Amino acid sequence: MTTRRRLDLHDLVRELTEPTQHRELYMRKRKPRYHTTTSPPLLVQLDDAIEPKPSVDTGTPRPATSRPSASIEAIDTANLIDHEAAQWLRHLGQDDPGNAITCVRQVGALAISQDHCGRRTPHRDGRGKVTCCTAHRIEADIRRWWNWARIVTRWDLPAWSPDNTCPLCGSRGTLRIRLVEKLATCIDCRETWDDTTIGLLADHIRTENGELGQAS
Repeated sequence: MTTRRRLDLHDLVRELTEPTQHRELYMRKRKPRYHTTTSPPLLVQLDDAIEPKPSVDTGTPRPATSRPSASIEAIDTANLIDHEAAQWLRHLGQDDPGNAITCVRQVGALAISQDHCGRRTPHRDGRGKVTCCTAHRIEADIRRWWNWARIVTRWDLPAWSPDNTCPLCGSRGTLRIRLVEKLATCIDCRETWDDTTIGLLADHIRTENGELGQAS
């Protein structure tokens, strides 16, 4: 199994707002072949997780709040992404288009023209929040939106929900973890972890479960 490269800002926006193709290599009669699948935009998949319906290419309408309780995580996630993206647009002097996909696209496009600190990796404070420049702050938020959507939209393969507390807010049972993809989020405080930080979350869970320090 190959390790997926870390996505940049353009990749994140594309997967959130555009259909994506995935190619898997397999052998047939000793010759390499590729199986190609096309997935809807993550924001469309998120909307479908709220209430399954045919995907559309024109964008994702703002989700209604009167939906079944089983889809509450998808509703909260869709509303939060929409709200934060609209906040960024207004902060950057633009009008809110009223559509989640268009909103995220515009935020991503505006990010490249914002002030940049010049660092390859952003500076973070003690809580992990990006503090260095507008460009890095926007990228960090878009990466969080992508992380949330990747976790919540996989309704056919539910994320692992351990009976542990979130190391940031202390809420119990709110962690949602995708072990294979090395992605995690807390559905209460909305902190996220990816392949670069998931080890810290794993250590927290093992410590809480009394697994660290035990003799093997």
